[in-house]
Amino acid sequence: MLVRLAAGANMFVPCFPSSYAQAFVHAPRHQRISVMSGLNLLVARWPYRELSIRRLFTRNADFRALCEDYEEALRAMRHWQDAGSEPKAEEFRNLATEIETEIVRMLDLSTGSP
Repeated sequence: MLVRLAAGANMFVPCFPSSYAQAFVHAPRHQRISVMSGLNLLVARWPYRELSIRRLFTRNADFRALCEDYEEALRAMRHWQDAGSEPKAEEFRNLATEIETEIVRMLDLSTGSP
């Protein structure tokens, strides 16, 4: 993520490429919150890959969609766990694992890792 000093302020502000800003601003509010939550979940899951995650997030719409899908799968898993339906929770746990595999593949491709 790029940062720059805001004009006339003693603070740093995040600066994103215009494609990210357009996707973010034009999305409904609930989607903006969800996507950012998915991004934060990925950073928490792989903190050592934070820079790669944030770069790919700003540049790739498919990756942003995966972030949202990951967050939704985890949310559904927690819902079904709380509801006492372990088979349904397991279904969404497996989905989250599949999404994680795709996320890692995309990260590896973006960084040139094997």
